[in-house]
Amino acid sequence: MLKLILMEAQKLWHLSSVRISFLLMLVFPLVWAYAPGIINVYGFYVMSAFQVPALALRSSMEFLMPLLVAMVSASLLGLEHSYGTLPTILLRPVTRSQWLLAKLSVAISFPFILLFFTLIASLIIAFPYGYGDFIGGTGLGAGEIVGVGQMTALAALQELCWAYLRAAISLIPISCLALLFTILFNSGVGGALATVALLIVMSLLDVFPGVKDILLTSNLNFYLRPSDETAKVLTTLMVYAAIAAVIAMLRFEKKDV
Repeated sequence: MLKLILMEAQKLWHLSSVRISFLLMLVFPLVWAYAPGIINVYGFYVMSAFQVPALALRSSMEFLMPLLVAMVSASLLGLEHSYGTLPTILLRPVTRSQWLLAKLSVAISFPFILLFFTLIASLIIAFPYGYGDFIGGTGLGAGEIVGVGQMTALAALQELCWAYLRAAISLIPISCLALLFTILFNSGVGGALATVALLIVMSLLDVFPGVKDILLTSNLNFYLRPSDETAKVLTTLMVYAAIAAVIAMLRFEKKDV
């Protein structure tokens, strides 16, 4: 099984959507670190290199990050359909469930890879601001950018790492949904579009208080939620991921390819 996962991971790096994702995620830290009109538009100066990754995360998690994760996850299976290689692959001595589980494992790992890249790239791009203690906040904790006083470099780095980890976890269901829709529509493009469409519809349902807390879109801000809500949000996210993964496995087992 490990060998199968490694084979699928190698395919990941050959996807053009992955290269596009990395390039796009360089734009946000560059804008926040060096755009001359930040003070005029948002009313604050960037004071520390630790603030740039936080600003990049908050701005990209609105729409772009879920879109990129959906696009890459759908492409993992969609390209097999596009090139007509799926029937040949399934002739190998592995079950359909094992093969799809390898795809799911790689798809789920991609949000962590992308966010780790974004964090490191943001810190490197923002190096002129320095990595020492500073007055203010990272933008991901108490007081947000203004902060509540002096913040140490270690505390800022810990706050960033914890927020980026939680953000990656919140994107796991999107990876699973993208694979599910790709199976249903026999198309990577269709799978990605269906996933994004579902997220848009869910965001519109925020006006209904009774369902707001269980919507996937309402929990994508997991990285900003207080610690006392961690268990509830994490459970909601994992339920979405598990349901999508199980349906995908069951549907793929019976699907004609």
